[in-house]
Amino acid sequence: MNICAKQVVKLAIISTDMKNFDTNRRLPSVIKTDQQTTYNYTLGVTDRLSKAFEVIPSNSIINKGRCGIGGTYLEIKANRNSIIIVPTHSIIEDKCYDEDNNLLPNYFVVRGSKKSFDAGRLKLFIESDLPKKKIFSTPAGIKKIMECGALQDDLYNNWFLLLDESHTAITDSFRADVLIPFQYLFNFKHAALISATPYRFSDNRFKSFDVHNIKFNNKIGTINVLSAVNVLSALYIELLNPDKFPGRVHIFLNSIKQIDSIIKMAELTECSIFCKESKQNKDKLDGLSPFIKAKPNEANYSKFNFYTSKYFEGWDLEDANSTTIIVSDYKVSTLKFGVSNKCIQAAGRNRKISHEILHITNDRQINSHHSFDELVSMTLTKAESAVRLYNEHLDDSQGKIKFSPDKQLKASIDKYSESHIKHEGSKASLDNFKVDQIVNEEHCNQEFNNITFIKEAWELMGYKTVIKKLFTPNIPTSAILRNKTHRINATLAYLEELDINSDEEFPKYKQLAKFLPIECESIRIAYYEIGAEVVKSLNGDMKAIRRKVLESQFEKKKVFISEEYFKMAGYDKQPNHWITETLDRIYSELGVLDPKKSPDTIMVAKAIHLKDYYTKVTTCKMDDDTSKNGYIIKEY
Repeated sequence: MNICAKQVVKLAIISTDMKNFDTNRRLPSVIKTDQQTTYNYTLGVTDRLSKAFEVIPSNSIINKGRCGIGGTYLEIKANRNSIIIVPTHSIIEDKCYDEDNNLLPNYFVVRGSKKSFDAGRLKLFIESDLPKKKIFSTPAGIKKIMECGALQDDLYNNWFLLLDESHTAITDSFRADVLIPFQYLFNFKHAALISATPYRFSDNRFKSFDVHNIKFNNKIGTINVLSAVNVLSALYIELLNPDKFPGRVHIFLNSIKQIDSIIKMAELTECSIFCKESKQNKDKLDGLSPFIKAKPNEANYSKFNFYTSKYFEGWDLEDANSTTIIVSDYKVSTLKFGVSNKCIQAAGRNRKISHEILHITNDRQINSHHSFDELVSMTLTKAESAVRLYNEHLDDSQGKIKFSPDKQLKASIDKYSESHIKHEGSKASLDNFKVDQIVNEEHCNQEFNNITFIKEAWELMGYKTVIKKLFTPNIPTSAILRNKTHRINATLAYLEELDINSDEEFPKYKQLAKFLPIECESIRIAYYEIGAEVVKSLNGDMKAIRRKVLESQFEKKKVFISEEYFKMAGYDKQPNHWITETLDRIYSELGVLDPKKSPDTIMVAKAIHLKDYYTKVTTCKMDDDTSKNGYIIKEY
């Protein structure tokens, strides 16, 4: 069959698959404008996307409502050739290979970041007679696909382009290659974007794409939100209660440093870590690198499983009765990700019924935030103004008095424009996708303003949300510790906040006290020994505090001293030297310190001390030697 004949066949296949789908399928409403039609579907919670349509409609944005309802699967099964762009290699590994790591039939994988690439082999694959060909690629790989030598017109007209997990183009702004697919998207005759956590793109070209919104007739799950000042401490407390977890625990924590800390703090031994297997990550794990596993699967799971952002999206976890814990923290850059996208994605990994989904987070306790539309308007206005000013500056540099454009000014608009970076001396032009990335970052940042906004983000995505508050105070900083008065007050405040929490709900919570810096140790001991009010009344006098602590400890030890001594002496007469030697040994064994001496010194025993330990003690003469004095216990 020649190339022309092949193209006819391809055109026939794609036109058949792109025929009008049945818009009556579970459609409560259709909203039409001059440019765009919005279809709103209501499905059952357990329904698959195929309940809405049999094939992903062309030139559409699919807001599929929740993770794991078969969006990618629908395109894999579609009777057409497809290019499927996914954000991570982990998704490719999950979708394209069997259990023995063999590539599935009629599949081709393009990894954008890999230098080794056989363009000729890809060209032959594209031009082959294989039916339902599927090319999976990371974002940078689409450039390799379009430049492999195959006819671009064939690809643009006869292949379906799907941007899977399309929100990552905006949420993963730290990746330089994540926007590359949009250089090609609008040239494709048949394309779609799909995500469970969609982003509202500002580029006007998307107005020609129809929108398909999937909603559900019930809550898709329950999220327990644990609000805590100190997020890592809250996670530590949760992990100290293994009885809470009937199955495995899957912890989405995008910080190698904090994964290392929590494993060591909680003394976890049954662990798996799923992250990028780089030297940098191995070094940060400081002895825990053997816990790094190649990919999440049944063979690699442990009791406690940790995932960095590489595994927040796109793969299927099948682990009934397991617990999912998602950790976010506005104070830590790698943990300050959106509830409305990354957290939702992590919560949706498990395809089975979870025992619990727990979100541990914090908030700024600010009761205001800008709406999404306000952020778009403000950011676009700012970006347009910055681009205009730079272009005016560029024009001025070529005027009557020529000068080199200001490099700092040029760098300042990199976040708004791409064209001025690609070609030296070129004017800047507004890049809507870069603007969208800024808007999303600020929108997600503002979700942390108040726990109410976090709750609303979960509920907007169809979850029932229950909020619990855990008072996890901040550990005093080194700056505070340098001042004695500040050190005492901060330590007392920390310990008092620990006592606010219910022992019944958080039975292990007070163990956080031991994580205070060593400089706070004497204050911690004083707090539990004599109480905060007594410590405060001593006005920062550490000698007086120490004396009160030792006196209190001595009072508590009297009962043990009296018991130990009576076991040996009973109600018999005992000479003073024997009494002194016996008490000396008991003081040493029990660590009885002298409150009046510093540094710590074992109290010097005296026979007369017996009067402090028993109801009635009298002096006596020893029967065998009346010249020797002693004591006898008359009444215990």
